[in-house]
Amino acid sequence: MASELVPSHQEISGSTTRFGPLLCDYCQKIFSLLESQEAEQLKCDYHPTVCSLRDAAESGCRICLIYYDKWQRNDFGELWGRRMIEVSRQRHSVILLELYSFEERSALVQWGGTFHIIAGAPHNHLAYPGSSRREKVRKELVGYREQHYSPPNSTDSLQAWELCRSWIEICIKNHKDCRKLCPSGEWWPTRLLYVGNLSDDTLGDNNSSLIDVELHETRIKKPKGSYMTLSHCWGDPNKIPKLTMETYEHRIKNGISFRDLPKTFQDAIRLCRFLRSEYLWIDSLCIIQHSKEDWERESVTMADVYRYSRCNIAATASRGPSEGCFHPRDPRLVSPLEITLDTKEGKEKYLFLDNDMWNSDVEEAPLNKRAWVQQERLLAPRQIHCGRQQLFWECPETSKCETYPFILDFEVEFMPQYQDFTVKPPSLSPTFLELSRLGSSEARHNESPNCRFCYKHTHRDIHYGEYAVEDMSRIEEIYASLERATRDELVAHMRRHIYQDWTNIVEHYSKCALSVKTDKLVAISAISSRIWDTLEGTDEYVAGMWRSQLLSHLLWRPVSGKSIDESSYKTGPSWSWASSDAEISFRVFGIGWESEYASMIDVLSMYDGHTINGTNEPTLESPIELRCYLYQTRPLKETNEGYAEFYITAGKEEVELTVTEDSKACTKYWDHAFAIPIRISDTVEGIIVKPCEGRPGYYRRIACWLKMLGRERLVEYMGSRPDEERVTITLI
Repeated sequence: MASELVPSHQEISGSTTRFGPLLCDYCQKIFSLLESQEAEQLKCDYHPTVCSLRDAAESGCRICLIYYDKWQRNDFGELWGRRMIEVSRQRHSVILLELYSFEERSALVQWGGTFHIIAGAPHNHLAYPGSSRREKVRKELVGYREQHYSPPNSTDSLQAWELCRSWIEICIKNHKDCRKLCPSGEWWPTRLLYVGNLSDDTLGDNNSSLIDVELHETRIKKPKGSYMTLSHCWGDPNKIPKLTMETYEHRIKNGISFRDLPKTFQDAIRLCRFLRSEYLWIDSLCIIQHSKEDWERESVTMADVYRYSRCNIAATASRGPSEGCFHPRDPRLVSPLEITLDTKEGKEKYLFLDNDMWNSDVEEAPLNKRAWVQQERLLAPRQIHCGRQQLFWECPETSKCETYPFILDFEVEFMPQYQDFTVKPPSLSPTFLELSRLGSSEARHNESPNCRFCYKHTHRDIHYGEYAVEDMSRIEEIYASLERATRDELVAHMRRHIYQDWTNIVEHYSKCALSVKTDKLVAISAISSRIWDTLEGTDEYVAGMWRSQLLSHLLWRPVSGKSIDESSYKTGPSWSWASSDAEISFRVFGIGWESEYASMIDVLSMYDGHTINGTNEPTLESPIELRCYLYQTRPLKETNEGYAEFYITAGKEEVELTVTEDSKACTKYWDHAFAIPIRISDTVEGIIVKPCEGRPGYYRRIACWLKMLGRERLVEYMGSRPDEERVTITLI
């Protein structure tokens, strides 16, 4: 039950406190206790009601302002309960302030009672002008004309855009790794919008910004410089301007009226002009809509559209074209929060940060919940995220924001206990970069060799395959082997990293929404084609899977409790994750453990009828021919969580399997299902299939299974079966 709201008599006097910024009595007490006590953890009382928190925030308390803003943005209403702040000291003098709930019934229980964390670190640990001890920071600061940025009250500001200009210039001039990842030579999309070249003295002129744009066919009007791209949510497709066969000639001849464009497009054009890019690519205006021929031609170039761009502008916070790229904000929520504490060494300045800032404003923003956007983000060499609160920067070497405009390496600065195990770039960039290095005289390896790649700042648990981080002896062994490895061995190692990238990308992609379900494989095809190019044709890509990795990829499963009503075989074959509209996950072994499982199948042939290739029509059937063992199953019981328990006969006894259903419709096939073991390691894993009616030898996957407890008998039995017992089947 939420606490009753009562007026707060909390007062905040003056404009500053001895800690620096304005703080309420509760927050001053927190920092006073932190100074006076050396305990690693402290618990402090906090505001008893939402009303009290709001009053403190409105009165100017910088800590309460962050917490109240988060509360409002999560739309928790008046729910509050008893709250405390838990203060914990981490390694490297990092301080965490955790707002904690004691209400067991609280809606916050999904976060284990934690509402929000503010992290602080000594100023000389951070990317801060004049104080940072980090060499990377000092190098990054070279080239900034202004090193004392003060966020304005809106991201629609030349001051904020000037920061974006510095980000791009410094990346192009100073980031060696980013330059290596950029493709060489010239390439342009089929069509580009020519937005013009305005002089500095007209950029802030509202009338000048109304200049119309032209639609250029690049084979006729060759661009004179680089271009930028726009990632955006379409919203209502009937309200977005489109290039069609009917409007094509008119657009080419007369251009496009700036006034007729939605706000998101207008904002992107204005920023593009400011950043000295005369060309912009927007999907709805550069691809002929409702033209099957043009779509098939343009869709296969998507990887190059983003790879060859100068920078991608992402309307990250906007749900549709009318919301724009830029937003007003309270600059106090964006400015660095400096707190001065008395320590044994004297007064020390700490900088505090909303540790969920990147996740809430970028990862969980409306744009990044769209499936098409994932490949746009992964393949663009640079990205400006137009968030609700501030502008963010992302490139293979660094991430930045208006709060920390020079470098934001959250894991290094605020979570040092994880820095050795985190691959920070949010894309395939580290792997591609490493492969390019291995092909040059600068061959080296500098990434954690067995870390599953994760998205920047999401702070997912770092793990190595199914092994705990504490299993350091194996990690050290892998590091040592890499030090002795030849160039070819390192190339092979990095190629294995690509496959781990792929499963991580697919897991994230499966959470995203698609307006047209049959675009499931098309919307990720630019990434798969990029990987295929990098692998130099040494592997086969079929319906979202890589042939060399089928032992892992066939074992995808819906995330617990998120199975769907029925699989769709129009989006992918039954054996591929693409047939499921659920969030899915893989059981992937960490690099270095591949040899510790045995294959129970042979892949005889594969055919991809679902992935559009050039102008070929998809056949909507992708057969894979397997030689495998086939065991009749007998259901034991069903549950409501997407799981079931089965028996199979193994010799003279029945063995129980734990099954994860692909969809809720699977239950009607249980009495005529078969288990196929795929691999044996510390567990036995496989899939459940059903026969296709009227097609002898053809099957569809309907579930996957796992045997852990008591697996020894099953491992012994299956490992001793003669090859003659295997049969040849076709999965579709």
